Amino acid sequence: MGDIVKFDECMETEKKKRKQERIKKLNAMRKILECTKCALKCTRCGTQVAVSHSSSYAGQMPYRFCTSCENEFRDFLNRKRGKSQKDLYWQNQEWMAIWETWIQYQKAMRKYENSDEFKKLLNELSRGLE
Repeated sequence: MGDIVKFDECMETEKKKRKQERIKKLNAMRKILECTKCALKCTRCGTQVAVSHSSSYAGQMPYRFCTSCENEFRDFLNRKRGKSQKDLYWQNQEWMAIWETWIQYQKAMRKYENSDEFKKLLNELSRGLE
């Protein structure tokens, strides 16, 4: 009978471990979603953005930027349209590639968050908390 109790205890311990692991995974997923969509942080650099920060380009900006990143993004868009400023020598092809890559990353995150598999994962993890 002692072995049966130990087996039951072992099974219960294993069940608790699985539940804790699910909670950790769910919290990680929540953090990804919350941090990438936080309206109080710059989407690019993570700097806190003042609630009062108002841009004259607010309706045209696809992301929430701090003033510095917003200016860089506008420079990027202008350069992409062929309107580069010669005195901004550091805005070279590699700089353009960084912005292009960052934009692709943002699109990939959005696509992943909207995927059936990601939604299934969130539902599965949520059920594990019950």
